Amino acid sequence: MSLESARPRGRPVPKEILNIVGTALAVFLAVFLGSLLVSVIPPESKSVWFTAGAFLTPAAAMFALYWLIAQKF
Repeated sequence: MSLESARPRGRPVPKEILNIVGTALAVFLAVFLGSLLVSVIPPESKSVWFTAGAFLTPAAAMFALYWLIAQKF
């Protein structure tokens, strides 16, 4: 018995688990960046549209990153 065959081999992580973890991370990052943008804005210049844009901009960036990754794999 060779040394190589005696080593336990780990099972690869299923792609579904990687997709779930990646999606959760992207959602968390988009919400974090959106809330960070909203908290930096002075209260007198806040509007509903700016708040929506602050959350949608990171979400759009996360979607673009997802789309690029999906095109390569």
